[in-house]
Amino acid sequence: MLRRFILLFTVSLICPLGGIAETVVLSNGDVLDAVSVEPIDTGWRVEHPVLGTLELAGDAVARIDSPAAAPTPPVSAEPTPEPADRGVFGSGWLIGFDRAFSFGLSGARGNSDNLDATVGLDIDFEDDETRWIFDGRFYYAESSGTETKNQGYADLTRDWLLTDRPYFYFGQIRWDVDEFEAWDHRGTVSGGVGWNLHETETLAVRARTGLAVTRTFGGTDEETDYELLIRFETDWKPSEHQTLTAYNATYPSMKDTGEFRNLTGIQWKINFADSPGLALQLGLENEYESDVPRGTDRNDLQYNASLVVGF
Repeated sequence: MLRRFILLFTVSLICPLGGIAETVVLSNGDVLDAVSVEPIDTGWRVEHPVLGTLELAGDAVARIDSPAAAPTPPVSAEPTPEPADRGVFGSGWLIGFDRAFSFGLSGARGNSDNLDATVGLDIDFEDDETRWIFDGRFYYAESSGTETKNQGYADLTRDWLLTDRPYFYFGQIRWDVDEFEAWDHRGTVSGGVGWNLHETETLAVRARTGLAVTRTFGGTDEETDYELLIRFETDWKPSEHQTLTAYNATYPSMKDTGEFRNLTGIQWKINFADSPGLALQLGLENEYESDVPRGTDRNDLQYNASLVVGF
């Protein structure tokens, strides 16, 4: 009997088989590949693709393996979806907006006591029809207990985008405060037409031109000025975790020929790959005014290094 099984097994190995559904392991260790296996009163009925129907005693079979029951290769897990945006601190407010708070602080104690702080807020949104851009900064510094800097601004821009058009319309409101200027507050309202000069996933270059009305309050300089606006701006993503934004805006005066002011800003943000929502931001901003009181510097340069936290 055993020799017969060995012979059958040898034949089954040298013959190409197809449609194997069950593997029968005999008590002596031999293996038969079968098309089907079913239990009978005396043991098992085996349908072999070459040897036909075989009836095996129950104690002649050690086990029956089914290839269909073999574990399947693991399937690559689907990427974990990003959590749904629930707005500012889960309040439902500003859903869909990119929101970031930045804070930078430096100081020294010893021969001189210095403190330098920067706080920023950025909120952006864009869809097919609308683009909102909010940018706010506040700078404070003191040296040896004397305040040397106390200034800031809030800037809100609304763009009306046009489908399949390279140009768009915009409106802008900006409010500046500065305790070390001839004025304490300055408000600017402007509007006009913008152009998308270049637009890809990694680089956007835009130009804007229009009219502006500026009003200064407080201090020794209170006046209203009417200005032209010429502005260029760019957003560049040199890599997955870096973003560089820059702008230059010139405001030639329409009231005082030859007078103008110029705003320049650069922000370089580096995201931490292992900490989503956290980034390091390096920034530089400068304002130049051609007409300033005697003894006042025409340039007002601000620079900062801040930690950015998305919220």
